[in-house]
Amino acid sequence: ELREARDKLTAARAAVQQEKMNQAKRLAEESRVNAELASAKTAELKAKAVNDEMKKSTDTLEDEMDRNTGAQL
Repeated sequence: ELREARDKLTAARAAVQQEKMNQAKRLAEESRVNAELASAKTAELKAKAVNDEMKKSTDTLEDEMDRNTGAQL
């Protein structure tokens, strides 16, 4: 998505130079949308990684609690 955003921004700049303002506006908007999508996907991947790490830590803590509880009985 980020590459598409860059490509569309380049095309938008070219359209401005050719005085094709409607096309430039459309391409600029598409570029912005693609950049936002890329950003959202990156944020989603980071959040998933954090969630996975938290789940792993929680599982480890629960395992330790189970072992300690068993030792106390």
